[in-house]
Amino acid sequence: MINFVVSDLETALVPNGEKMVQEETIELIMELKEKGVYFAVATGRNYDAVYPMFGKAKDHIVYICNDGGSVIYRDKVISKTPLDRLVCLEVANELEKNRDYKLLFSGERNAVVTTRDIDFINKIKLNKEYQEQIKTWKDYTREEQADLIMRYVEDIELDIIGTVIAVKQINFRESICKPCQELYDNGYKEEL
Repeated sequence: MINFVVSDLETALVPNGEKMVQEETIELIMELKEKGVYFAVATGRNYDAVYPMFGKAKDHIVYICNDGGSVIYRDKVISKTPLDRLVCLEVANELEKNRDYKLLFSGERNAVVTTRDIDFINKIKLNKEYQEQIKTWKDYTREEQADLIMRYVEDIELDIIGTVIAVKQINFRESICKPCQELYDNGYKEEL
């Protein structure tokens, strides 16, 4: 007799970045509960991010979160495997040396991101909406790219070097330069 069912969250229950588990799946979880079968969800996410996704079944699920680092049932931690604090600090220090990495520290119930990169934060919190609304540079045609650039350029100074025409200086509009410089000066832009 089966008395415990475990399912992956990301690929099985919320594919394609969905925010909620489908109602028919929630009904099946409730049927399992009525038959005395425990249902568990396994995920790399933290409890607070996963708990609301299960609607009326949320209080009847065993949550295996943080890639097994914490197990929560009926809002109580029944198991946790913390990482050594010094090891975490050493790894974080090494990763922060390379600005390409964004660190996300996940606890039993929440997560902290060590970046001010709003695109990165939105991608984590609102992945599906982010993908639908955000166009990256490669998504634009050459003409659209030129139009975008010229919206912010006051003028371009050219120089003739022998038989080659080269860009001497690009002068951006003050309406874009001044606010960007202020943000940078106040620490809102990371240096590359």
